[in-house]
Amino acid sequence: MNHQHELPPRLTPLMPLLKHSDAIRCLAAPLFAILGTACLATSPGVNLNAAEQTDIEPTGKQISLSRSIEPSFHIEPVVHRFRGRRGEVIPFSFEIKSNGQFRNVTVRAVSLRQDETGVIQHDDKITPSPSVRFTSPKRFQLQPGEQTQIEGEVTVPFHKTNYVSFGILVHDNDPISDTPNASHAEAKTRASNHLVTQYVLRVDIETGAQVMADMNQLHFDHGELVAKNGVPYIHAFLTNPTDNTLECEVQAQLSADDSTTTRPIRLNMPSRSELDDDSRYLVRIMPHSRLRLEGMVDGSLPVGDYSLNVQLSDRHRSVVQATFPTRVDSNGFRGLSVPIPTNSDDVLIEPAQMELGRVSDADPVTAAQFHNRGSER
Repeated sequence: MNHQHELPPRLTPLMPLLKHSDAIRCLAAPLFAILGTACLATSPGVNLNAAEQTDIEPTGKQISLSRSIEPSFHIEPVVHRFRGRRGEVIPFSFEIKSNGQFRNVTVRAVSLRQDETGVIQHDDKITPSPSVRFTSPKRFQLQPGEQTQIEGEVTVPFHKTNYVSFGILVHDNDPISDTPNASHAEAKTRASNHLVTQYVLRVDIETGAQVMADMNQLHFDHGELVAKNGVPYIHAFLTNPTDNTLECEVQAQLSADDSTTTRPIRLNMPSRSELDDDSRYLVRIMPHSRLRLEGMVDGSLPVGDYSLNVQLSDRHRSVVQATFPTRVDSNGFRGLSVPIPTNSDDVLIEPAQMELGRVSDADPVTAAQFHNRGSER
């Protein structure tokens, strides 16, 4: 049994919309959220908007708005990863630390859902799994500066699945009041925020027991060639109709009418685009989810009709394939239009883009390949 730790995502600053009884939501990442309520009572003629500003009342009084927001508490790690056998009970523990404020905290199990980019979020519309049991209180008070543990255990399901993920929602349940402080005079302008800190934690378990019957039910419902920053990208949409989370790898190839093909292109979930190792290409699709997988086409693409072949594999065994027709137009990818010299439609030079120099990440020397796709010299 082992586990890895992931740190919570960086908090994105939030500037509240100062409207009476408005609710404000700030998502710093799929795993962390801050919710706020702003209450405002103003004298006639005062106009406040979402941008940071200084305004003047009709009486000449200056109103200054500033932003300074941080979570009420921090939790580490955000994700636990374990290996376990079916039926095994695995304990977990998350460390929660106050950020200097008194808070009432609520903890509960939640179901998870996956959006098209691969990002995992909680889903209150689905009943959470009964496999999660808490051994620490599910409601407690967090004193300023206090550090404590959220503890519990999960039971690995008996049904055969390679991967299972459990969600835990932790949030500040202090009441939000949208009633302005009655002690202030009505003629005065006042603004206040009440922030709610929320974490979606995960316990991921790999079992090593994947069912090929489930893998065979995965299918591609659409594939296309799109322009992204002027260069061609492949988009393939993968659907999982089963009740299990499945893992696989996906690659694609473009084939022209003259039987020439591009090199295999490995596709990844957009949520893993920032990874720089082979884990970038691990496709993990949750039950009843649809993913958009993408990959850049490296090299030139002559104008013409193509077949986009997408192949899903499990440990290097091809499981599912699909083919979609696509076409490359002369002005379809402006990022490739200038760097590709051509004598005719049959003579090409690649790579389409070259970076030369004496600085880091640049090559001092490169080689260009000439391709004659025609029948004449």
